[in-house]
Amino acid sequence: MTAKENTLYPPGQLLAAKQSSLFSRESFHEEQMKKREGNRSVIALAQEPDEQMTITKPKVLYENTYKLQPEVKFQSSAAQRVINELLETHLKGETYDANASAQMTKTLAQIIKDAVKDLNYDRYKIVCIVTIGELLNGDVGVLQASRCVWDTNWDTFASGVYKNKTLYGVATVYAIYQE
Repeated sequence: MTAKENTLYPPGQLLAAKQSSLFSRESFHEEQMKKREGNRSVIALAQEPDEQMTITKPKVLYENTYKLQPEVKFQSSAAQRVINELLETHLKGETYDANASAQMTKTLAQIIKDAVKDLNYDRYKIVCIVTIGELLNGDVGVLQASRCVWDTNWDTFASGVYKNKTLYGVATVYAIYQE
């Protein structure tokens, strides 16, 4: 090594400068971050308890199927039967309680969504919205409406209503085809 090369590195760092970047944690980390830029999943790897190095999980890539239409179109009538049956089963005999209805709507929405998914319509995203309210003087004073942007050929919805002496329940299921 010439004297000129020796002046580039202080005496103690000459060995460190010649070390391969393959074993450098910093360069490995930077390289991994560049490769997986934009991915938010992170795994933490620790060499020692006080140091932490993170790398990201690779994205799972699926090949396109180019299916622009479903093999079986979603049948609103079948979903509507399921909705009406579940509303009646779970709300029959219930009385309106403002505190309990919040949890009841979440639970009922999940039950209805799972039951509609069990109808096995592939590639459909299922969204379920449930509303439970109090009946005053036996009359519902609420109108419910919704608007969606979707493909009218394949996307659809189904809804059901249940009333008893103290409450009403409305459930709407949206089926959106995922290409």
